[in-house]
Amino acid sequence: MGHMNSIPFDSQSSQHFEERSQVVSSVNSALLGTDAGSETIRRLTRRVEAEYSEMPGLSVTMPQAQRLLGIDPTTCAVVMKSLVSRGFLRQTSRGTYIRASA
Repeated sequence: MGHMNSIPFDSQSSQHFEERSQVVSSVNSALLGTDAGSETIRRLTRRVEAEYSEMPGLSVTMPQAQRLLGIDPTTCAVVMKSLVSRGFLRQTSRGTYIRASA
């Protein structure tokens, strides 16, 4: 019988898993209107604003934004749609998100 490949488990992996779990929990809270979830969404929103401010030509798809931020699809959609609705970002016909002032 073949050996199953194991994924090394270290403290960094554990911390990343915990952070993702907190984000998912926070999004659920945000969707339900609790303060902790709303604060996480605000923090991620500020982070995206900073990324686009530092790189004015930044153009990412939703999956690319998820990888850049290290967040799940639902959280990413909430953050990106929030920035579109506020007029900071716009979505192109190709599905990428760019700074609205670009």
